Amino acid sequence: MSVKALKNARLVAICTPDNIGRLMGKRVPIGRWPEIAAEGMKMPSFHLATGIENVPALDLAVAGYHTGWRNGLLMPRPETAVSTSLEPRTAIVLADVLDIDGAGVAEAPTAILARQVDRLAAHGLRATVATELEFYLYRTSYHEAHIRDYRDLEPYYHLRGGHDVLISSVAESFTEPLRAILAEAGMSVESTLGESGVGQIEINLTPRDPAAAAYQHVLFKYLTKGLALREGLAATFMAKISPTLPGSSGHVHIQVTDAEGHGIMGAAPEVGSDAHRLSPRGAAFLAGVLAYGRDFQLLHTPYHNSFKRLQPHCSAPTNMSWAAENRTVMVRTLGCGAQLRIEFRLPGADMNPYFSIAGLLAAGIAGLEAGAPPPAPLAGNAYTADPVAAPPLVRTLGDAIAAFEDSAVAAKALTPAVRDHLARLAKTEWMAELGVVTQWEIRRGFERA
Repeated sequence: MSVKALKNARLVAICTPDNIGRLMGKRVPIGRWPEIAAEGMKMPSFHLATGIENVPALDLAVAGYHTGWRNGLLMPRPETAVSTSLEPRTAIVLADVLDIDGAGVAEAPTAILARQVDRLAAHGLRATVATELEFYLYRTSYHEAHIRDYRDLEPYYHLRGGHDVLISSVAESFTEPLRAILAEAGMSVESTLGESGVGQIEINLTPRDPAAAAYQHVLFKYLTKGLALREGLAATFMAKISPTLPGSSGHVHIQVTDAEGHGIMGAAPEVGSDAHRLSPRGAAFLAGVLAYGRDFQLLHTPYHNSFKRLQPHCSAPTNMSWAAENRTVMVRTLGCGAQLRIEFRLPGADMNPYFSIAGLLAAGIAGLEAGAPPPAPLAGNAYTADPVAAPPLVRTLGDAIAAFEDSAVAAKALTPAVRDHLARLAKTEWMAELGVVTQWEIRRGFERA
């Protein structure tokens, strides 16, 4: 990611992530770049209110008819500029969100994450973050999928491809050019693999600081969908695409370090001791992630569909538990000593990384400030764990909203105004869900009710 991306550009796409994690903005001629780089670009405030259907919520304090949907400013950050062969004459530049007077907007996703990074820095700590994303790839184009009402789509291969190198090779006609495009955008891929679903792929990205990891994540989805559009294919990051197929995860790996970048989560190895031992600060951070899992669950599972992924024996957590090298828990620890990190397994591929990483950091910081130890790690199958030892996650969007609204920890971490903003956005999504009558309900109840 470099200003070199601007040298050959004819257009600059100045954008910022919205509440879904989509890049929203405008494409402007390169001749306007010096002016916009210095003064910012005027942008309507719709992006602060949009939901998944790109329709704005109407009861938000930050933007709405009561504000006249006034303009704000997108202030570009030249160091984030990227250009790829997918759009060879366009440079994409991430922007900070300001109001028309030049003040920062606390409700913007980039600002929400930046606040947690600053709070962690106040403890003398930093974090490196990497996301691993699963998605389903179809030979059916987005246009044809829409015409078919997203039914009877043809996966890239007809068998489950979990770690099967032969089956994943079939997808290389897509994943090979995708990796090349990602490299052009300054991203490194650690691994590509077939996942357990029919047509499911996982790609793991290298660690970055939290803001860079979140930007990398949204760029990854943008470029994956863009390549699929160009090739007449379709890729979906829905958390649960089918009741008979595994969900798609968006696991977050995080390592907390000191200001010099040395890992602080693991205890120094000792002969005869548990190799996965936590340091006092590592234990406190983990304790917060576990204790406040429900407080921030809304930021990790933002849609009705998100909760359908959280099923027993589907490699997704159902309770607030942890263990070393265990894929049935919510938090898996990996490595030891200075290399110890955690894998947070709650988010699906549908999460907004700015919100999810912010929520993860906020919970960990609350743990650091409380200083309490975590519960004992679980042994074996977390799905059958005693609910006293492993309290269950909430099971519905409405319950996640209620837990978030009632959380003093969330209010302190995010500010009450931002917490209320995010809760109101979620309520708009919840009301959309409650207004739908599905064919499943009609089949069950038409004669029997």
